[in-house]
Amino acid sequence: MHMNWYRHSLFIVLSLLSVVLVRAEEEATPVRLGAVFNLTGELAVLDQTSLQGAQLAAKHASAMGQPVELVLINGESDAGLIKEKVTAFFEEHPDSPAILGISGSDLARAAGQAAAGQERTYLTSGATSPKLPDDVPVYLYLACFGDNVQAAAAAQWAYENQGARKVAVVYNPDHTYTRLLHQYFQEAFKKHGGEIVSVTPIVAETYGIDTDSIAEADLIFLASEATNGTVKAVRTLREAGFTQPILGGDGYDTPSVWAKNADTGGDIYYTTHAYIAPDNPNPVVKAFYQAYVLEFNGLKPDSFSALGYDATGMLVDAVKRAGSTDSVAVREALGQTKDYPGVTGTITYVGGSHIPLKPVAILAVNDGQVSFVEEVLPKQVPKP
Repeated sequence: MHMNWYRHSLFIVLSLLSVVLVRAEEEATPVRLGAVFNLTGELAVLDQTSLQGAQLAAKHASAMGQPVELVLINGESDAGLIKEKVTAFFEEHPDSPAILGISGSDLARAAGQAAAGQERTYLTSGATSPKLPDDVPVYLYLACFGDNVQAAAAAQWAYENQGARKVAVVYNPDHTYTRLLHQYFQEAFKKHGGEIVSVTPIVAETYGIDTDSIAEADLIFLASEATNGTVKAVRTLREAGFTQPILGGDGYDTPSVWAKNADTGGDIYYTTHAYIAPDNPNPVVKAFYQAYVLEFNGLKPDSFSALGYDATGMLVDAVKRAGSTDSVAVREALGQTKDYPGVTGTITYVGGSHIPLKPVAILAVNDGQVSFVEEVLPKQVPKP
């Protein structure tokens, strides 16, 4: 029974790319893609799992008849190194049409600038700044939603579902992601009629928080770059006596870190790209989850794993529709992506936008366990 379920699940996962390949050709043109991920530094916790998702997608595409070679470019969480390594990759592999990867906006900008310098496409799997396509015109695309979208979803959910009317904002000032996220949240929450009672920066070196400046609020919006830092900030808030719900963005989405820090308690919520778990009824998600766990010896995927998988699949899809690995043809095909059946949702670029239209998942953390709350498509979204 278990083997039958696995075979059924694997068939569904492989079928995700059937719209790309339709029928395997005997001698398909190999696709070489640069996979830019940070295996060390603050974003490694997100990029390592995203890389594994990309590797799984490449394996599935190859099994379906389209050979895919992912060439790892370890960014080491250093913008200068990323620029050097991306440039060197394209010089070494001039036949490659594109690179993908990275989950942080500042480092994604560096990767995009280097790719643009070589007139090649960059598809960021998890960097969510909606300003990135303007920072790197023509060549940079997002496989994920923008921060203005997830912040709008968070604000709408806080106001309508949590009944929050007064919110205290706490944020890390050292990253583009966190600076934009809390600003978009404030704008969206005010439009709903809510009040921002205080805005407090985190002291980055110690993750200390000037809690005296946080006035009484119904909810705390905590904009933190990655889950390890979020855990420290949550502990600081709880130890200071703040018991309100804490809400944040997709930087929280590393379930394995929460599982190791169950003492953070509950009433913690965050927006993210999808709920990747075995109890998700979506058959595509179920199949991806099963295939990932099998491929990586029991490791559990998260939404960044799924984003890595989707980004790789989207580029393979673009190559198939372009009919070649010509960089211009692939970039044009990517921009015309419509109804791509991703693990993180159906992906479409609308009206020339380089940011896809996608729903936002709300997840909860209680005693180290992550669970699904609901999916939100925000009614109003701040401009980038």
